[in-house]
Amino acid sequence: MRTAPPAVRATVALTPLGWGTLAGAVVLYAAGFALGYPEPVVLATGGLFALAAALAWTAPKPRLEVRREVTPIKVPRGDAAVAVLTVTNLGCVLLGLRARDRIGAAEHTIDLPRV
Repeated sequence: MRTAPPAVRATVALTPLGWGTLAGAVVLYAAGFALGYPEPVVLATGGLFALAAALAWTAPKPRLEVRREVTPIKVPRGDAAVAVLTVTNLGCVLLGLRARDRIGAAEHTIDLPRV
């Protein structure tokens, strides 16, 4: 019995730099508020604005059409096969896209050029 591929998750993921910016902003805000200094609060606000801008910049979901062609269709175990992954952009210009293709238990990551 074949299972359906996992559903695409619509989550907002922060990078380690994003988490560091958030943590630094919280610490600066707490320290500035507790000590009565406005400068750390201003820096914390700037960090939060930068984080919000980064999330807004990366929030739009790409509209892509993806097709995989494997030749030959049936391959004896241990023989070579060729898989071609065709990605068509249906939306605006995208930079820095990464595709993951699962073949059996192995997952292959492909960095795509500007599409």
